[in-house]
Amino acid sequence: KNGQNLHRVQDKFHVKIEVLNRRPAKEPDMRLIRIIGQNPDSVEAARRAVEFVQEVMHLKMDEIDWIMGPDGFRSASDIAKKADLLYARFNPETESLELCGLRDDVSLALSLIQDQLDYKPVYHMMGKEEASMRLTLEALTEEEMMHRKGKGKKGCGKGKFHGKGFGKFDGRGADGKGFGKSNGKLFEGKEGKGQGKSGGKGHGGKFDGNVFDRGNQKGTGKGE
Repeated sequence: KNGQNLHRVQDKFHVKIEVLNRRPAKEPDMRLIRIIGQNPDSVEAARRAVEFVQEVMHLKMDEIDWIMGPDGFRSASDIAKKADLLYARFNPETESLELCGLRDDVSLALSLIQDQLDYKPVYHMMGKEEASMRLTLEALTEEEMMHRKGKGKKGCGKGKFHGKGFGKFDGRGADGKGFGKSNGKLFEGKEGKGQGKSGGKGHGGKFDGNVFDRGNQKGTGKGE
């Protein structure tokens, strides 16, 4: 704003930046600049700090659903905000994601998107296990409700369900930025005597990214 970024880059890399009057072809809102310096590496670093680029990432249909989610505009906005892009938008005509920003920021956004694509099969596998767990809990609850009139008889059994499933999944993007951990819980049980409770907890896990956050679910039931 008001040339503040250009002044900051000049001071940081010890270069001189000139804003030219002519504009790029088909880009009336953009300006051309000239970077002058004695060190080629400094000139290149300064260029990366001020040059805006556009990348187009073509996606398959299942990847579009996974990346964009039910609210594509909000998801694209989240990607742009996280990577500090000028914009990130989905083009339905070309089925592609258009990213625009500083070169390093666009590279970071592409890395974050790729991390989400790599996480997709793991998430779906966990989703199937959690669905199976919920069905098991529902079946146990219905069975115990049918027999609750026999409360207090010997040999009914006491069960506690707990255990761990997949464990941890870690992914990192560019510059150490990426996603966190996802945990799931399955069953393991102990037999006992007398009337008791059966309960189970399932944790969907934590996903530090654009699409997922955290989900918890509990299922409990009393019976013989």
